[in-house]
Amino acid sequence: MTQGQDVTDVFIIHHLNEDKARQTLSNYYVGETSNKLSRFSFEENGLYRTVKRRVLSEMTLAEIQSTIQTKRQAYFILSLFIIFLGLTTYLIDPEINPLWSYLTAAISGLLIVGILGIGHNFVHHK
Repeated sequence: MTQGQDVTDVFIIHHLNEDKARQTLSNYYVGETSNKLSRFSFEENGLYRTVKRRVLSEMTLAEIQSTIQTKRQAYFILSLFIIFLGLTTYLIDPEINPLWSYLTAAISGLLIVGILGIGHNFVHHK
């Protein structure tokens, strides 16, 4: 999908602990791209990297890798999603109670957004 493209900007913005991410990626290094076009300046002593270093120094390891808390949140939101999806699908008849049917469907939709966000975070945990 990104073959031949420079994704340095996205990489720098997305990874808070850039050194750790670079160390992991060094195993998969293929080569430099000729398509290096950056709209941003990520100078080492520039504003972005300075703020990023300060934020990282303030965060504890527990805040960065709180896997247990994230799993609890994921299971809780997944349980709520299953409950509301079940209510929407099987228990609430839209002909008899259209308001409740639409309300539980909307809540299910909002919960799935939370599940997607937490699932994305799980991709980065090892």
